Amino acid sequence: MSTVLSYSYAPAGCPPVTVSKAINTGTIGANVFASRNLGWLKEDFSLWPTPVVAGATYSWKVWYGFSSSNLNYYTETAPYITTPKMWHFGILPYYLKWELTISTSCGSKTLTGTKNNMSYMAPLIAKPETFMETDSSTYYFETRFTEADSAEYEKTVRNMIAHKFVEDPEDMTAINEMIGKVRMEALEPYLFFEDQEITDPGIISSSLSKSDDCLNISKAFPNPATQNIRIGLSDKFDKNKQIKYKIYNTLGQLTHTGSVKSDIDIRSLATGNYVLEINQNRQTERLKFVKE
Repeated sequence: MSTVLSYSYAPAGCPPVTVSKAINTGTIGANVFASRNLGWLKEDFSLWPTPVVAGATYSWKVWYGFSSSNLNYYTETAPYITTPKMWHFGILPYYLKWELTISTSCGSKTLTGTKNNMSYMAPLIAKPETFMETDSSTYYFETRFTEADSAEYEKTVRNMIAHKFVEDPEDMTAINEMIGKVRMEALEPYLFFEDQEITDPGIISSSLSKSDDCLNISKAFPNPATQNIRIGLSDKFDKNKQIKYKIYNTLGQLTHTGSVKSDIDIRSLATGNYVLEINQNRQTERLKFVKE
């Protein structure tokens, strides 16, 4: 149960001010999300619980590596964490084990989990068992970054932080928690599901290359958008024939579908990150956009 205490006052010559404090009581319950983040030659793991309880303390122990016999060890006391990076030379199997202790005035609870992906199976949106535990307590996702994606991700993080507010600028715990949460939120556009992202063999390696063909891609604009988006089609599509589109949210759920004719009305979409898939015969492209 959560109770909010509020106090309002009006300083002389200033507008009224209201200060609120949330007090959470009851049992400790949480789901845990983990994401393997594959970048250019390096990877790391991000973990976070939901919901995050105000006033609770979080203590993580994480073991991670390419096998259970050769592991890195990392500890952190924050709700949102990302491990140090390690080198990788391809999309390899991995092993992840974690332990999270959540402590509140009601007591403490320890959650544990293990992802032993030795045969390596990427998440499949059509098969929840590939990324979700049978009791729905833990979700294991994957993100993938090209060099350009990594730079854009860091830029997005900086921009999001610039629009956040921390009540006490000297409270480093609150600042670090805010930064950690932002970094998790900014991962959403890069979530990878093999049955949604891969249409041809070798597309991962080709997407990391800097071929001229990478410049010939469709564009969605404006981005971010509030009401409508327009698609600037690449030369790969025949503009005189029907082109279909689908819009997916970050959970892989289909939210919109139709034919590309003019601007696409997105006013009914909730604020967040989306993937726009355009298709004509065997030609498919996926574009990321943000609805504000």
